[in-house]
Amino acid sequence: MMQLLLQRHSPIGDAVLGELFIAGTHAAYTLERVAVAIPAGTYPVELYKSPHFERWMPEICNVPDRTCILIHWGNYPFNSDGCVLVGESQDPATGDIFNTQKKFSELYPAIEQAVESEGCSITIQDALSNAEQVEDAATGEN
Repeated sequence: MMQLLLQRHSPIGDAVLGELFIAGTHAAYTLERVAVAIPAGTYPVELYKSPHFERWMPEICNVPDRTCILIHWGNYPFNSDGCVLVGESQDPATGDIFNTQKKFSELYPAIEQAVESEGCSITIQDALSNAEQVEDAATGEN
């Protein structure tokens, strides 16, 4: 099963910055909107025919009290109604992400193949506290 990991960083204003990893390797920068961020946890990923995007999109399923939570492109927090935006680069001062359609186009085929064959899930982890970061640095873990 393909395991995606979304590691969140501390929020900046209305933006929740993060990184998406596939098999432990950085795959994309992420952006969510603070007010509608997905609760931390592990969720199955399926494909959803989006009327908005007029194409198949990765859908994060079983999010409590929510539906149609997608992984898609977009540069700013207001581009998300609770979805995870992916991009190639990120402005650490604002959280805005860039080259998002390009990055989505790179990620989608691997996610699509995994969903259609062995399955796919995403684990969303909240930002580490300062104490956890210090402990990880001391032990060499992340």
